[in-house]
Amino acid sequence: MKSPHGQPSAEQSPAGPVPDRPWAVHVAVTLAALLWITFIVNSAAENPDSVFSSPNIWYALIWSVIYVAWLYRVRRGGPNAINTMSMLAGVIGGLGGALVIWLGSQGTDSSDWTSSAPAAALAVAMITVCALLRLPGVQRWAAASHAAAVERRATQSVDPGQEPAGPADQLR
Repeated sequence: MKSPHGQPSAEQSPAGPVPDRPWAVHVAVTLAALLWITFIVNSAAENPDSVFSSPNIWYALIWSVIYVAWLYRVRRGGPNAINTMSMLAGVIGGLGGALVIWLGSQGTDSSDWTSSAPAAALAVAMITVCALLRLPGVQRWAAASHAAAVERRATQSVDPGQEPAGPADQLR
């Protein structure tokens, strides 16, 4: 079966065909990646001497690898990765928005308020990532792609003539 984009459609799951990746996943992953890049660049711009010191560059590199792996898992449809990303994006966005509102209510003049504009943009972007990943279509797609992956692994790991090796194989 072909998708609307001319690519082969995703695999079959026990519940039926796996739908194509929703647009919300593409937008959320792209936005989350841009936010990470912005965070790294902003950290480097604020204090280049400390960022490019030996241990700090390794910390940034290690956390970037972890974050990219997490984004890859979200893009591939991992339900736990999607739910965790959505939860953390909502918490970070909500706390960032509350902080911006609190700072704005402190009676500062307009020149100080503009310094919190990047924080407000971060809060809105993180809440957007949270909302996109919580859409019902994204949740259905993640569940269907996970079920298809589990089924594919179950059928590939046992030869037809092989006896079950233990209780885990008997559950299939």
